[in-house]
Amino acid sequence: MTTEFSFGIDTFLAGVPRDLRGAAVGLVANAACLSRDGRPTVEAVASHPDLRLSALLVPEHGWMADSAAGVPVKDTFLPQWKVPVYSLYGTRRGPDAGLLQNVDLLLFDLPTLGVRCFTYLSTLRYCMEAAAAADIPLVVTDRPVPFPETVDGPMLEPQQTSFVGAVPTPLVYGLTACEAAIFIRDHFRLDLDLRTCLMSGWPAGTDWWPPGLAWRAPSPALRSPDCARCYPALVWAEAAAAADIGRETDLAFQVLQWRGVDVREAIERIPAHLVASGTVTTESGRLRLRAKAGQSFRPVEMAVYLMCALRDIVPDFRQTIDRQRLAKLLGSGQCVDMLLASCSPEEIIAVWQPDLDRFERNVQRFRLYPRPVQLPAGNAGGDE
Repeated sequence: MTTEFSFGIDTFLAGVPRDLRGAAVGLVANAACLSRDGRPTVEAVASHPDLRLSALLVPEHGWMADSAAGVPVKDTFLPQWKVPVYSLYGTRRGPDAGLLQNVDLLLFDLPTLGVRCFTYLSTLRYCMEAAAAADIPLVVTDRPVPFPETVDGPMLEPQQTSFVGAVPTPLVYGLTACEAAIFIRDHFRLDLDLRTCLMSGWPAGTDWWPPGLAWRAPSPALRSPDCARCYPALVWAEAAAAADIGRETDLAFQVLQWRGVDVREAIERIPAHLVASGTVTTESGRLRLRAKAGQSFRPVEMAVYLMCALRDIVPDFRQTIDRQRLAKLLGSGQCVDMLLASCSPEEIIAVWQPDLDRFERNVQRFRLYPRPVQLPAGNAGGDE
């Protein structure tokens, strides 16, 4: 790690704005959120002379970031910092008015990954709406995202809105948490005092996770930066009963095994430009994905080619897919219907490309960090 790098939370704590000093803070974070010096954010906030930690609000996977996906999280208490812990993934999905009665400031310090179905983005939206309704400031602090330079996949269809799709973006939307917050405020027309705190020493276009920086898993399956980078390429397989993506291993979302099927034939059907951007091989009879850094890796395109290849070689593919679950994860029932109707990968990708291009043009004004030039992918799916 270079000495110049710091998280957005470090930026905020190094210079708390005068009008926020002494504020009672509702902190949205989990134990994986650390400051530059390795302290949990909750400890850094609790010990800060200009802030009063009033409540800790935790997302899916709970305070320790170790609860399984989809399992409700309960309210609890952290005796070490004498602070109540309120779940945002149980009976509530965002802070309610009663919870915010004794809070002067919401501080959001979760990694959103830049992937729509990773639910911390939904938590950000509902925290923003709650802060606007309570008329309190919201501070969003940035953390690295695996795809700062890439937009990929279908736009969220309104009928597919859910907690794995609460913000109208492509599946991979190429924005950090601060940038996404500005987009959300603009799109939903929120009357909100939004403050953004940026990272320093984080140029986009390099390997997304700063070298030498310790990694703490933000959810149980994302045990390494490589897991996070491959996540959107294989998360669709959670809707397939016959798929094994190594969720309980250190290679979660980097491997794919299909019950009773040799995946080598599927790999042979992936276009050369995608194989080159994310090295695909077989290991021990399963697909192994290694995602290279940079904008050439298009994970949702990779997912579509894989799904279509498996559909064509697995006799009972359609019977093993949970159509509704897959539509929610991708955010598009149309793409799922085309997949199940034997449309080609090129046809599926062509359907989302015009909306993707419009989104890319629209969000340029929300970006707070420099990006490499991103050219339209074209209807065939490859970089031009």
